[in-house]
Amino acid sequence: MSTTADAETARSWLARAKVRQTGDLTWVDDDLGSELSANDVALDYSSWVFDDADLEVAMRFRIAFGLIDLLDEYWTTQEMHFPYCGSSRERPPAELWDGYRTRLEAPQVSEQVTQSLWYTWFECTDTSEEAFVALLGQDVERLEAGSVDDRFLRRADRVLTASGPVRWGVKMRAYEAAASVEALQPAVFRGLLRSYHDYFGDLEPGPARTILDGLGLAPDTEHLAELRTVLAAGHSSHVASPDAWAAAQKTLLP
Repeated sequence: MSTTADAETARSWLARAKVRQTGDLTWVDDDLGSELSANDVALDYSSWVFDDADLEVAMRFRIAFGLIDLLDEYWTTQEMHFPYCGSSRERPPAELWDGYRTRLEAPQVSEQVTQSLWYTWFECTDTSEEAFVALLGQDVERLEAGSVDDRFLRRADRVLTASGPVRWGVKMRAYEAAASVEALQPAVFRGLLRSYHDYFGDLEPGPARTILDGLGLAPDTEHLAELRTVLAAGHSSHVASPDAWAAAQKTLLP
C-alpha cells in the first residue's frame, strides 16, 4: 500500500471525527468550531487511533502512518511507541515494522520517521534491539551476499545512520556486512560516528576501528582522522572520555 493511500485513509478517518483540512497548515474541528494546526491534530488525535476498538491492527497502523504522511508531525511516532516500553510493554506487531520499512525504502522519507528511529526506538532500551533487528538486523545475510537493490539500500542507509544508540553486540554484524557494500560505507561511518558521540551511543573501540579502517573512505573525510585516533586510543564514547576528541584534534593539527 502506498504512503499516499495511507494519508488519504488517515484523512478519511479524521473526517469521521469531524476534523478536516482547511489550508496547507490549518485544520478545523467542526464539532468544536476550533481551528487546529497540524501539530494540534497530531497531539489530539494520534492516540485515538490506538483506542479505536472498531479498527483491526493493520488498519490502526495504516492510519497512524498515514497521519505521519499527512501531518508530518513527530507526536504520532511517540504514540506509536508508548505501548512497547515500560514494565507492561507489549511486543510490536509485524504491521508496525511493515509501515516503517515501506517508508524507509521510499525515495523520500519524512524526517519524523528517521528521527523517531534514533530518538524513540533506538534510544529506548526496551525497543532498541527489536527495532534494529526488524528494520535491518534480520537482513544481514542479504548484506553479506550483496543481494541488495535500491529500495533495500535506502532502508539500510537510513537505519545505519540512526543506529548510534543500538547496543554494539546487536549491530556489529550488520556494520561489518554493510561495510562490504560500497554504497553503504558512508552510512556505516555515520553510524560509527554517532555510536561514539551520541549520549546513549555504544561501540567497542577495537572492532569499531577494524570496521572503520576497512571502509576505504577518502583520507580527508570530515571527522575520519579524529574517530580513528580516539578508537586507536581505546576510547568507547565521548561521554566516557569527554576530552579525548579535542585532544585528538590537537594532535592532528598541521
